[in-house]
Amino acid sequence: MRRYLIAFCVMLVLSGCGKQAAQGTQTAQNTKNGAAAVTNVPRIDRIKNICRLSTLKCYYHNIAKSTKTPGTGAVHFGEKERSFWIEYTGMAEISYDAEKIKMSQDGNIITITLPHPDISCTVDPNSWTPESHVESEDNIANPNPITMQDCTQAINAAQTEMQAKTENNTALLNAAEEQAKELITNYIDRIGEVSGTKYTIIWQTEDNAQTSESEK
Repeated sequence: MRRYLIAFCVMLVLSGCGKQAAQGTQTAQNTKNGAAAVTNVPRIDRIKNICRLSTLKCYYHNIAKSTKTPGTGAVHFGEKERSFWIEYTGMAEISYDAEKIKMSQDGNIITITLPHPDISCTVDPNSWTPESHVESEDNIANPNPITMQDCTQAINAAQTEMQAKTENNTALLNAAEEQAKELITNYIDRIGEVSGTKYTIIWQTEDNAQTSESEK
């Protein structure tokens, strides 16, 4: 079977983190003088919450094309090979597992390690029906009908290929990473403004962090 994918339309869904950043303070008690002091420091739990907002969503219109071969045996004699097409819409999501994000701090230098992104592709179930496909001419004498199972298999195959294409789309992966970095940077910068501290952020991926550890 041959399957083709066409038309990949992208829309970025950006989620703000103003409220998360504004709430990113930690209250500590100054036991020496008995007064309450507010210490503003970047917190990993806030960074994890912010990163949960950084999902990048890509909506696309797709066409799954497939071929149904004739059956075997006498009962299928005279059946024709048939091609059919199904138009549908879907969504690819690129996100980060917040629990895998790591942060370390050395003075004003903050190192943040991002995990590999999670990627998923899903079909809008309302975007197609078994009757919405386009099919080649059938043999009236001994038909080879396109069934619901045939359509579902074609959609699933197209989605598998779309998943692979998304996983190898460096432009989308870079956009998702930059979006996560921007949201986290805004939070840390705001904490710095409140506390009068200038923070420097060093970004790492899991691969970079593992390499650094192996070199020690």
